[in-house]
Amino acid sequence: SVRAELAAPDRPDRDPFEPLPQPPAGFTLREVVRLPQHGVRLASLPGADWIFVLNNGGDLFRLEPATGNLVRVLTTKDYADPTRGPLDVIGMTIDTQRRLYLVANQRVSTKPHHTAEITIHRSEPLTNEGRPQGVKPWFRIDYPWGVRPGNHGVSHIAEGPDGFLYVSSGSRTDGGEAGNDPVLWTGGEHALTAAIWRIDPRADGGPRLETFASGVRNAWSFAWNEAGELFSVSNGPDEDEPEELDLLQRGRHYGFPYEYGAGVKTKYPRIGAPPPGLVMEPAIRNLGPAGGGSPQTPIATFDAHSSPAGMVYCGPDWPEAWRGRFIVGRFGNFIGRFNVGFDLLAVDLRRNAAGVYEARTETFLAPLARPIDLLSMGRKLYILEY
Repeated sequence: SVRAELAAPDRPDRDPFEPLPQPPAGFTLREVVRLPQHGVRLASLPGADWIFVLNNGGDLFRLEPATGNLVRVLTTKDYADPTRGPLDVIGMTIDTQRRLYLVANQRVSTKPHHTAEITIHRSEPLTNEGRPQGVKPWFRIDYPWGVRPGNHGVSHIAEGPDGFLYVSSGSRTDGGEAGNDPVLWTGGEHALTAAIWRIDPRADGGPRLETFASGVRNAWSFAWNEAGELFSVSNGPDEDEPEELDLLQRGRHYGFPYEYGAGVKTKYPRIGAPPPGLVMEPAIRNLGPAGGGSPQTPIATFDAHSSPAGMVYCGPDWPEAWRGRFIVGRFGNFIGRFNVGFDLLAVDLRRNAAGVYEARTETFLAPLARPIDLLSMGRKLYILEY
């Protein structure tokens, strides 16, 4: 009777665990575990029977999907000092050397303005049982703390086919604004923000950072296709502009904060003209039928405020019907006139006659409760709901 009452459609506090949606043909769908804390990232090793689940506070859990057994194997204080300022740990990966990486953002009350201290922690090679040991600071850098709510932080990290580590550094503003908080820097974006970093873990003398691509507002995820091309999904501003899917290439600029999508100029009056000679790459156009696009009115790339989040490439283990596509989870909107997102999209990328990628997008799974990260392991896809 309590369950029936909670499920009543007119209740403002309905049961948050809705029935699972119908999976695509040929798939089954089951709930693996209900988490004690919000999770933000998933990671594992090929052939492992466990998955790491990261909480944005910095705690790390080890999950056995077959049983649902969940154990906390690392706490924030094991590798970071939370007394120095608020922590947000929102990046995690495991490299081919079996080393765990955790990306921590910490607000430090320095003067004349507060600092975002970014630390990438690295472990010793993981055991087969998935027990992290020797997690220590490996790379550290800082920039001025951002203007809320635009401070997106440094998040996704992954090892590329070239052996480099790629890291997403989100914008520190919503749309390039100065802000008016006396303890925060008023210089808009910084050289280290709204960018994709590339770090060589093999460099003599320690890791070295390179800005691989700039003008990328907030790429929560990125992934490579079988040709080694790098694609990212990025969140747009509070202004009603499309969320982007971009083909990221070294040294290119992707528009933020001057324009969005495919050449849509910002409406924010506070943003001046781009620097003379700056060439800005357009986002990939979506021809639909899902995600906001259609053949008649394509957009670049997804509905405004739908918040594309987790992203995986469908490799050779996937059924032939889906192979070669990207699966993109959309976290869903916090602002906007109607709900968008709360789903997984299958994105088929093809080059047109001019050699430019276009997206044909369809709904893969919906509705979901804020999917924030995805993990593809063999013939299984794990979906982390926030």
